[in-house]
Order: sequence, then structure tokens, then C-alpha cells
Amino acid sequence: MASPRVALLLRERPWSVLRVTMPHCDVRTPEDIGEEGSKSTLGRAADFVLFYIAATFRVLTLPKHDVVVCFTTPPFIAAVGLLLRLFRGTRTVVWLMDMYPDVPVAAGMMRAGSLSHRFFEWLDRRILRNSDAVVVLGRCMAERVRAKGVDPARMHLVNVWSDPNEIRVL
Repeated sequence: MASPRVALLLRERPWSVLRVTMPHCDVRTPEDIGEEGSKSTLGRAADFVLFYIAATFRVLTLPKHDVVVCFTTPPFIAAVGLLLRLFRGTRTVVWLMDMYPDVPVAAGMMRAGSLSHRFFEWLDRRILRNSDAVVVLGRCMAERVRAKGVDPARMHLVNVWSDPNEIRVL
């Protein structure tokens, strides 16, 4: 039986897209290739856009995988996973660690109802509704995701905190 192959696409710094195949990994950090990233808002936005373009190109040139698991860093990277679903039939799982654009709105960094908020909310709902599965971290997150129109049958709760009822004194 062939050993499973795992391909990881990482974004450690702006512009960097790394492919890691287990068990023989050639991991290069952005510092190894002279990438510093931008400090301005416009520069960071450009870095993100270029990363998404590079990531899209890279994943579409990888061999077909059965499942892609997309996290929420960088935000909305699961849109690239959905492209794999569209073009390759790869199942897409979104594992939510943060909720965008909910977080920037709650932090006062984005105004609710603004053009950018409406666009990112539309994108978020589209990603969540079209993914094969959505992993949430708790019941409050599950409620928010359900409110975005995600079928509860496709949601899976994976608690990141211990359940106090499962902890016993020895």
C-alpha cells in the first residue's frame, strides 16, 4: 500500500507559497529567499492579492487530492479550495478558527454595512455554503455559521477547550 501524500500550502510571509510533501520536506522560509513583506496597508493588501493568485496557480498545478482542508489564515483562502472542488472534484473542508468579516467588524476595524463588509460577508457565506463540510470550534460559532445559511448536517463541532465534565480529579 502506498504511503499517503500530504501537500501543504503555507503563507508565512507576504508573497511566499511553499509546497511541502511529507515525509521528505524541503521547507524554505521567506527569509531564505529574501522576502521581507510590506508594512503599509496598501502594500499588505497587494501582498495578500498576490499570495491568493500564486496559491491558486500552485494548487491547480498539484496532483489531484481527495480532500483539501482550509483554515481561516489568511482570511478567505477557502475560496482557493473551492476552485479545486470546481476544477478537480476535490472535497473542501473549511476549519474555522476565526470568522471573517465578523472579527474586523467586532474589533471596529470595518464598519458593518460598508461596501467592504457586504462584499466579504457575501464571499464568506458563499464559501461556507459551498464547502463539503465546515468545522466549528464551539456552539456559539456553530450558531453564527448556521445563521449564515450553512446546513447543520455539514457542520462538525471540534471543541478546542476541555469539557469540564470530562475532567476528573485523580
